[in-house]
Amino acid sequence: MTKKLVVSIVAIVFGLVILFSCIALFTVKKVEVNYAVGDNVDTAQVQKKLDEYLGKNLIFFNTDELYNSLFEQHYAEVVSVEKAFPNVLKVEVKERVEVYELVSGETVYVTTDNGYVLRSFNVQEQITTREKIQLKLVDINVVEAENGKIISTDADELLGEAFAMAKSVQLANCIKSVELERATVYGGKATFNTYTGVDIVIRELLDDGVKKIEAAFKKYDEGTTDYEKTFNKIVVVKSPETGEITATWTNKE
Repeated sequence: MTKKLVVSIVAIVFGLVILFSCIALFTVKKVEVNYAVGDNVDTAQVQKKLDEYLGKNLIFFNTDELYNSLFEQHYAEVVSVEKAFPNVLKVEVKERVEVYELVSGETVYVTTDNGYVLRSFNVQEQITTREKIQLKLVDINVVEAENGKIISTDADELLGEAFAMAKSVQLANCIKSVELERATVYGGKATFNTYTGVDIVIRELLDDGVKKIEAAFKKYDEGTTDYEKTFNKIVVVKSPETGEITATWTNKE
């Protein structure tokens, strides 16, 4: 055996030793989870699922894989994943919040603020509470509504805009229900029913719907009387000439 061959073999063996040492060093030994959850999340089951990543190589681990790993735990959402070298995965998990009770025919779908379906039940079992907003669909059909997925309808753009409008003014505290209708070329009409009795009517949602609902709630908060808040409604329009958005108190029809 020549000296050159011996040197090559030693180099290869040394390289393999280094390689296997690195693999061992950067193998996930612990999945450290920070929970911000309530009773709807089974933390033991979540931890069991995440512990399946023990033994993975931290260097080559694709964190995107972990974000989608809790599909069966509908209320558990992976917020962040951090590689803590040499051998720890740090994961933040929060609980998804029930915001809407979306009514379609005889079924009520309980969803998050962006339409992620958490559970469903028959409409006859529905009990109105201030904890969730009832969302009624008019001339809009649910195409798919599977637990653990975003609800799909035949008017997704319209529904998405309604969700965005609600988020922009944090409606959960004062809105009792929303009626979403398919109408007009610019997309739909939404009527927001408040607990104080005011109806807020937004037409043509796809034409600056967020700005329209913000204008409506600005008008709602501007020192109105109890009479207005009980017997009147707010209608929002956008001028086709100037683009100005105006919210106006008017009598209920």
